[in-house]
Amino acid sequence: APLLGDITEVADAELPPEGALDLVVGGFPCQSFSCRGEREGLGDARGMLYLEIARVLRACRPRALLLENVENLLRIDGGAALAAIVDELGAAGYSVRHEVVDAAHYVPQHRKRLYLVGFREDIADAGAWERFEWPRHAPLSARGPFPHAVRDVLFAEGDEEAVNACVLSDEHEEVVRKRWAMME
Repeated sequence: APLLGDITEVADAELPPEGALDLVVGGFPCQSFSCRGEREGLGDARGMLYLEIARVLRACRPRALLLENVENLLRIDGGAALAAIVDELGAAGYSVRHEVVDAAHYVPQHRKRLYLVGFREDIADAGAWERFEWPRHAPLSARGPFPHAVRDVLFAEGDEEAVNACVLSDEHEEVVRKRWAMME
């Protein structure tokens, strides 16, 4: 499917026709739900952009959807924001479940994210959930540790093999280090 730009400016008639999509993958801005943001939840216009996803689902009727957002979406408004999102996706005709997955099980970065997976109701009724499995921890010990994490590549202070590190300006390095400190 073509890239359509700002979804709030795309008319239903410009969306792919029903049956043209198997999967919608995306997310909506996390600032409304992030621990680092104002945590305005659905009171923030950006937090309401999930309604655009529901509009696309209603218009295109893909078989499935995969959405991503910050883990804190589970806690905003005591879980009411997530419940409203799941309810809206349900009203669009989708059975939705969610799970927190930490990227550290698959790549050299700790990044917990909330994933929402949904199947169109007829697909769910035909047994999609019985066949679906959330990813589980990858057997990293069997593959060995990752040789370098992002930090090792950006900052040439790690092991000797990181000598080909990218060089950041002092200012940018400070910004990156502060962000990592917030995540630890």
